Amino acid sequence: MQLIRIVWCLLKKETYMKALIIILLTINCGLTFGQNYLWQELEGTFQTYGSEVIATSSGDIICFGTDSIPSNDGLLTHMYLTSRNTNGLVNWSISIAPSTIGIDGYLGVSIDNTSDGGFILGGAEVVGVGNACVVKVDANGTVEWYQLLNEGWIVKSIKQTNDGGYACVTESGIIYRLDSSGNTVWSVDLNLSATSEDLELSSSGDIIVSYNDLVSPTIIRGSVISYSDVGQLNWSFSDVDGTIYYGLTILPNDDIVVGGNGFDGVDASRLVKLTGAGTLIWANYLDIFLSAANFEREEIINVVSGSNGNIYAVARSTGHIYNMGMPTGVYEQMDNFLQFDVTGNLTLIDIGINWIQGSELNLGMAMTLDGGVVYTSYDLNELSLVKYFGELGVSNLKYTKMNCFPNPTQGGIQIEFGQELLNVTIEQIDIIGRVVNQMELESCSTTEFILKGESGHYILRCSSNGSSSTKRVEKR
Repeated sequence: MQLIRIVWCLLKKETYMKALIIILLTINCGLTFGQNYLWQELEGTFQTYGSEVIATSSGDIICFGTDSIPSNDGLLTHMYLTSRNTNGLVNWSISIAPSTIGIDGYLGVSIDNTSDGGFILGGAEVVGVGNACVVKVDANGTVEWYQLLNEGWIVKSIKQTNDGGYACVTESGIIYRLDSSGNTVWSVDLNLSATSEDLELSSSGDIIVSYNDLVSPTIIRGSVISYSDVGQLNWSFSDVDGTIYYGLTILPNDDIVVGGNGFDGVDASRLVKLTGAGTLIWANYLDIFLSAANFEREEIINVVSGSNGNIYAVARSTGHIYNMGMPTGVYEQMDNFLQFDVTGNLTLIDIGINWIQGSELNLGMAMTLDGGVVYTSYDLNELSLVKYFGELGVSNLKYTKMNCFPNPTQGGIQIEFGQELLNVTIEQIDIIGRVVNQMELESCSTTEFILKGESGHYILRCSSNGSSSTKRVEKR
């Protein structure tokens, strides 16, 4: 099966590097590989950026981030909110700007569901530098209230508390406990010389925060800290020197898992599990991608936990793009989906969902109502949303896979679905979201589609009976 997977990569005209990684990892590690995702949806505007994603009680997926779509309000950027159904199709999207007076724009970074069916948003008001802000919106994205926080650059993570208030942490390391109207009840400054990363609530309402701090001018250390709902310090945990922490998740038994980066001879991923009282259970380094390909750094950027005890994560591998054998100032990043069992053993890898140039904001993961895992990022300056199988049984899935070749193309492109689909709609979407060409078929498993318009990048979107898939294609 692994040989089939390698040949499949090459025939699809995916990068030879991706196929090489799979060959080396299969030989060296004996891990399970596969197309472990249901679908990937690209926004298609090239002007939206996903930072966080949540699932609602109705099963919809809410993605939150920032847009740079031109508007008449004079702002360069807005908070951006989009609702998708379980198959990734758009329910609605909205740009949000609570105020337009004396500012350049907004950044959208963190989100949580609220008990009234709406959402609480965290981010920054941009006035040269960021001013941390919190925005409450209803179920349709309409602003109900807006609060600037006294200090902090960006609200990195926010959660609604049991009493209808909110707990949040800014990137500069200030923890805020807010009431239901966004007024500050108490705050704690961690006095960081680096950054905070994520915040979660335990089953008892304790506030758990992952952060990083410089213990010397050249040494950074990842840490986790816990406060009670009334602001009393419960405990703190610090990892070894040279570690950096990012996303964390709370397991059903209140154990804590945090992902990050550390140095173990190489710049490797780090995964740590703590008890709910902050005692270390285990800590692992992972450097499988560094040993298999020309990457220089690897880090686990976010984690979520499933009800079955599995831990799901996205690991990012980073390396320079080379020109004439010399490293350039541009980095290429590859995102990889990982699955771990309850003891931290790596059991599944899905390689290279996104290949990205540049750097990114905080990136979100969430479990969906049906047991899948959704992950948002941005790929070549457009929002990317991916849904993985997670705890879903393959026999119960309804999804559309789409292979397109040749890509790039002079105009004609062959599309293969791998199965017979009914009521098929294929759309060619340009960089500003316009449908350039469209074709409808009663049924097909393979078809030819003609790209219209000028040379450039387009999105091909295929929809079939409520399910969809997208691919980026290039016309030359």
